[in-house]
Amino acid sequence: MLVSDKSGTFQLYAVDRTTEASQQITNDEEGVPYFNVALSPDGRFFHYLKDTKGDEKGHVVRQHCAGGPPEDITPDLPHYNLRGIGFAANNRRMALTIVTEAGYQLYSLDLDATDQVQERRLLYQDKAEFWQAELSADGTLVAVRSTRRTGSRLYCTVVFDAVTGAEVGELWDGPEASVTPTCFSPLPGDQRVLGMSSKSGQKRPYLWHPRTQERTDLALPDMEGDMLAWDWSPDGKTLLLCHLHWAQQQLFTYDLTSSTLNKLDHPDGSYDLSVGPFGSFPHFVSDGCIVSVWKNGANPMQVVELDDRTGNKIRTLFGPEHVPPGRPWHSVTFTSADGTPFQGWLVTPEGSGPFPTILNMHGGPHTAVTDNFSPLAQSWVDHGFAFCTINYRGSTGFGDAFKSQIWGNLGHYELMDMVAARNWLINQQIAQPKAIFLNGGSYGGYLTLWGLARRPDLWAGGIATVAIADWGCGAPYVSAQN
Repeated sequence: MLVSDKSGTFQLYAVDRTTEASQQITNDEEGVPYFNVALSPDGRFFHYLKDTKGDEKGHVVRQHCAGGPPEDITPDLPHYNLRGIGFAANNRRMALTIVTEAGYQLYSLDLDATDQVQERRLLYQDKAEFWQAELSADGTLVAVRSTRRTGSRLYCTVVFDAVTGAEVGELWDGPEASVTPTCFSPLPGDQRVLGMSSKSGQKRPYLWHPRTQERTDLALPDMEGDMLAWDWSPDGKTLLLCHLHWAQQQLFTYDLTSSTLNKLDHPDGSYDLSVGPFGSFPHFVSDGCIVSVWKNGANPMQVVELDDRTGNKIRTLFGPEHVPPGRPWHSVTFTSADGTPFQGWLVTPEGSGPFPTILNMHGGPHTAVTDNFSPLAQSWVDHGFAFCTINYRGSTGFGDAFKSQIWGNLGHYELMDMVAARNWLINQQIAQPKAIFLNGGSYGGYLTLWGLARRPDLWAGGIATVAIADWGCGAPYVSAQN
């Protein structure tokens, strides 16, 4: 299953791994969402949110892999936002997390042998935000991440009975930590959850049985940065982990029998497709491979197979055609005015500087830019600009203190980091002092406008796209602190 804009709009594609043949399945005039699309375990149906002109409100539909019209699986519900789709391994139950005017709602849907919905049950409803819908292999339990303990984007993991809706267990590591589920064990009868906790200040994997409350925090070498839990092998013996440090990814497997960590020798670059709280991550398949998206600064996104023992690239399953190679990205480190180090990525055109320069800020703010192919960045470089994108304070993957330092004081530390990056680019004779332009979208658009308003003397201009420019609650904090 793939979502690609190969045709000009995002459409669903089916890829046969035995023949490497791909087939476009949908031809939706408005395109389909490129995140939170789920394939049923039997491989017959795609499921995604069918919305209206990208407003992210609609109904989940199922689309047969052989083509044909999509079918609404919740026709009697009001339009909703989607926050999670999950399936039991036996393909007899699915779960949905949706948002309506009534709040966040978790449903289980019983399926027959033809994947038709036979019964739908509302398991849980709350005004507090919750996401995901991870079902156990036998379909009896469903897990979500909830903000009910803190009221902010710090989560606890809650597990419910998928038939009665009774709460089975909760895992919470206190008001300063976030605990999220990744998936249940793939083995029938094994109801352990694999997930991540940030109780140490950095994300680390755990295994937890919600019925017995038995918990194991994996014994890992002491290393800086997050260790992300991405998947559980079909035989239940191995975990796929990703060490994220200084915005660079290194994949590992973890043998549950011997409690050993194995570093994979994979190509440099990024292996996840994170879209806010949604994401598409590498996963094991049954024939000894890891399937993943992959890209880096010089190579556009493609779907690859990696050997699950070595990490070596086996082949490319799907990728763009006739894309010229880009200029590579280089990781750089800056030091802000208060002594805080932070990281960014730099790509420069051929020749020697100084160049006119784009200083880019990502959206979020709670995300991070990794080694990533950006057509926008490459376009600027093709026109003789240097391009620098920074993981300013508020970004993830640099510890909880780095992420939360901006809370209640929006704009202050981010602008400090923007100015520090500007000064470094000038001192390194990369940027022309009078030709540095700010750029960003969403929260990055807000920072573009903020930088232009607060320090207009430093920038030649800026381009803010879909900028957050009307802070209803954030503005009093900004004006009071800055």
